[in-house]
Amino acid sequence: FFFSSRRRHTRQRSVSWARRCVQETVSTQSTWDLFNMNWSLLFVGILAFSLQLSLCDANSFVLELTDATFSEYIEKNPIIMVLFYAPWCGKSKEFLPEYEKAAKLIHSIKKPFVLAKLDASSETETADKLNIQMFPVIKLFLNKTSIDYDKEHNADAVLRFIERAIRPPSVEIIHKDEIKAVKEAKGFKCLLLAGDEKNLEEHIKTAKAIKDFPFYHMNEKMAKEEFADIKTFPAFVLLKAGKEEKAVLAENLTKANIEEFVQYNTFPLISGISQEILGQVLKPFGRIGIVLFRADADKKTKTIDQEFQKLAETHKSIKYLFIKSDVKGGIQEKAAKYVGVDETRLPILVIWEKKEDLRRYEYKGEFSAGEMGKFLIAFKEGKVQRTMKTEDEPTENKGPVYKVVGKTFERDVLENTMDIFVKFYATWCGHCKSLAPIYESMAKKLSANKNLKVVEIDVPTNEISGHNVQSFPTLKLFAGNNKREPITYEGPRTEEAMIDFLKKNCFNPIEVPVTEAKKQQFFILFSHHFSQEKKFASNRIR
Repeated sequence: FFFSSRRRHTRQRSVSWARRCVQETVSTQSTWDLFNMNWSLLFVGILAFSLQLSLCDANSFVLELTDATFSEYIEKNPIIMVLFYAPWCGKSKEFLPEYEKAAKLIHSIKKPFVLAKLDASSETETADKLNIQMFPVIKLFLNKTSIDYDKEHNADAVLRFIERAIRPPSVEIIHKDEIKAVKEAKGFKCLLLAGDEKNLEEHIKTAKAIKDFPFYHMNEKMAKEEFADIKTFPAFVLLKAGKEEKAVLAENLTKANIEEFVQYNTFPLISGISQEILGQVLKPFGRIGIVLFRADADKKTKTIDQEFQKLAETHKSIKYLFIKSDVKGGIQEKAAKYVGVDETRLPILVIWEKKEDLRRYEYKGEFSAGEMGKFLIAFKEGKVQRTMKTEDEPTENKGPVYKVVGKTFERDVLENTMDIFVKFYATWCGHCKSLAPIYESMAKKLSANKNLKVVEIDVPTNEISGHNVQSFPTLKLFAGNNKREPITYEGPRTEEAMIDFLKKNCFNPIEVPVTEAKKQQFFILFSHHFSQEKKFASNRIR
């Protein structure tokens, strides 16, 4: 609301200033001088007007930030969400309309929130300070303290996230009409019944850690009236969405136990793939995903789903999320591609475990509850070997930039004494596309060096154990005498800078061929020097 008003005010001032520039210029000139008036002043006025209109788009409710304005707006606004995006990024393009929709909703209901965005691909100073290495990244700043947004990329989820972040950790219920409203509200609700000071302290700690659901507390008298079926107090109650169902925890009301209890009871036995589910599975050391990919239209799917249901019922645990999904459409297709699954490989059961990187364990057996259960038990015992995602080895690989894939990385990069310069890239990355011709030209210049190989690997489609690359492009030199400690290149992305880096850090000597231009330059210098020497010698003879 504030910034929308400010935009209108800024435009009005710009129009007035431009108009005044024109009027003052014209009024001080004669009719004849009108043709010779100060056009530069007129141009500046019109330019300023146009510039302000472009910066303050009347149709947008999202504030555009830059490196110069970022700190100022974070300082001035106690509640501000910032989307760090790149114009070329597909996920950014998908989310921007939803983000704009959220900003419009906030404006219409006059909430004191500000939604802003920053092009982190061009405003790199701010992006570097906040360690923004991929797109899009969304952060909510509450009194200058940032909270990472990890929910679904839609307008409703953005609004819910902000409202939950700014509410009190737990609200005390005093009146009966309040508990009625809580019970009727959508979604999960967390209640502490008849707790003492210590119970309330643990309850509030849990509420601060779990931002997804509202937390409440009430005294013993009201608790006994409203929850007559509960006989043991104090108790923690999770009211389930839109139903009379509830889950009750009546012992060991510590933060750790309550948190585990909430996580265990807020997801169905088997979930579909969603942004929320992926957030649980893909966060480091989060819940382990037992994921069944199958085709919805396949006749065998019904039988496989029934066996998967039995598996989930037998092995249900706080550590696991059982998920089933097709591989077509929206987030399901993206998730399948991310782990290297397509419709030619269905059905397939995969365990996802996120530690420092995402680890996959593929099941290759009969789709019965008993056999899949044996696989899950073997995984718990650490007896299942990790499955590495890899492309097929290319049939033609002539260079000057050689293609490496997951299954050839050890052989081509680590198991030799050559110096290997590796570009870790992603096909969708704009910076990678810009670097590609420079990298290839540099490789071509160095192609005569038999002990140096310039290679590249597409990271999203090839997994490499021990090399968890998160930002693209990343360049690393695996020197011939020290393969286990690669040197990361952090200099300018130019041919000259990369060649200098290799000359200084390679184990094997590097020779750079002299270009025709440099040969010509040397010849001119040598000719000039020789003529000077000849002239000096003839003078001495005289």
